[in-house]
Amino acid sequence: MKVRYTPEAVGDLHNIGAYLIQRSPAAAAAVEHAIIAAVDHLVRFPRMGRDRPELGVRALGIPRQPYTAYYRIEGDEIWIVHIRDGRRRQVEQGDV
Repeated sequence: MKVRYTPEAVGDLHNIGAYLIQRSPAAAAAVEHAIIAAVDHLVRFPRMGRDRPELGVRALGIPRQPYTAYYRIEGDEIWIVHIRDGRRRQVEQGDV
């Protein structure tokens, strides 16, 4: 399995980092590391995220962080489609 990020997911990760770096560069780096580390676990355990059939994705909560990575498994690739802050509005079908 190989993990790939859609342009939207790359933008999400960038926006999270840009928001946090204004408050604490160390926190921004720690959150980015936590997200990437959690996503990297999907290589070995691609179905570890919760199935969200109504959205057409799986959802992986980031440990000790309020973020969720939404992804699809396509053949031998895992596509991260979005990374969202769980403190914001609920994700709907058109969002992922």
